[in-house]
Amino acid sequence: MRTRLYGQLTRTEAIAPVGDLAALGQIYLDIASTGICTNEQRTVLFEAGRSMIDDGGAEAIVLAGTDLNLAFAAHDPGYPVVDALDVHVAVLADLGLDRRTIADVQQR
Repeated sequence: MRTRLYGQLTRTEAIAPVGDLAALGQIYLDIASTGICTNEQRTVLFEAGRSMIDDGGAEAIVLAGTDLNLAFAAHDPGYPVVDALDVHVAVLADLGLDRRTIADVQQR
């Protein structure tokens, strides 16, 4: 969140989940280290996202950890989700194909 998704969040405001961030972080680490997301872990992550939508005023949830795809892929949390990996790949493709320059994507 510090880099605002590598300068791509120029017209948005980023918020973080409220509550026990250490517990959410541990869930993420457990998923990342095992390569598996349990239904219980998925429920906790979906509820954290739902809270950011309902209580924090978020319009969408940005998945900013590559392993979060294990929880969200092929599952509908009931709110809009943006996978940061998709954003990164799109920017890298644009750079590689000379459709954009580094100056275009730098933090403003």
